[in-house]
Amino acid sequence: MLRPACVRFRQLGVIAIAVALLGFSGCQLQETTRGDLQVFTYPGWLSLVLFLAGGLVTAVGYYLLPSSEKPAYMMLLIGPIVAIFVAPSYWLNKTTVGPEELHSRSGTFGTTVRHVKYSELTEVKLTSTRSRRSTSFYLDCKTRDDREISLPLQVEGIKAAAPQFIQYVRAKRVAIVDHNGDPLLQETGP
Repeated sequence: MLRPACVRFRQLGVIAIAVALLGFSGCQLQETTRGDLQVFTYPGWLSLVLFLAGGLVTAVGYYLLPSSEKPAYMMLLIGPIVAIFVAPSYWLNKTTVGPEELHSRSGTFGTTVRHVKYSELTEVKLTSTRSRRSTSFYLDCKTRDDREISLPLQVEGIKAAAPQFIQYVRAKRVAIVDHNGDPLLQETGP
């Protein structure tokens, strides 16, 4: 027979899973247009749900501490991490693409910043790196002063902005090449 604390823990676990699934369902980037700029961000409610879920998990862990130490300590560890680090990071992720530049802020607390001005570019190269489990794709931008700015297409905002970025780069007559150095032809279509 299960102890009352275990039954409550299972009920709270089912509720936590339901809240997590509800929170991440439909979690897509939002695209907004401000004049000639396109801005890609995560919806604001996602950060709020993650913050509240982290707080809820922390409170449940504190409540379960007298009866179930191991799950309670796990919840007391995971809850604050989600509330303090993950939720603000989703709030701060933002990618802006316009006719003159691309600006992307991503990572924990938005600390990874990438800024590319099209007028400074000499070449954009599509590259990839392969590991045991996956392949990662990048747009490596070479500037006139021989700096390289790598735009990882794993970052959702950069991935969403990539078609507009390539269109603007082509309009500035910057060479776009594949990993072998061969020029990529402009797509022809209706």
